[in-house]
Amino acid sequence: MRDRNHIRTSQDVATITAEGEQAIASLWAVQERIEEELHTGSTSAEREQLHALLHRVQGDALRLTGATESQSRDRKGHEIS
Repeated sequence: MRDRNHIRTSQDVATITAEGEQAIASLWAVQERIEEELHTGSTSAEREQLHALLHRVQGDALRLTGATESQSRDRKGHEIS
């Protein structure tokens, strides 16, 4: 990532560059298109139910690792609950 100028490092700190932010945004756009295609056979209620169940599993996994849910955010920066 450093070679592509996506991150800058100094000592023990890594900072995402503007180019890195653009690369991440591009990846999320691809992920969202794929996710949309995966759910074409599901109703909106089924999608919401799956989303809620996955968030619950993620919260359980975070607790098992000792992390708190407030330490984890989804791709849009929202806290996972």
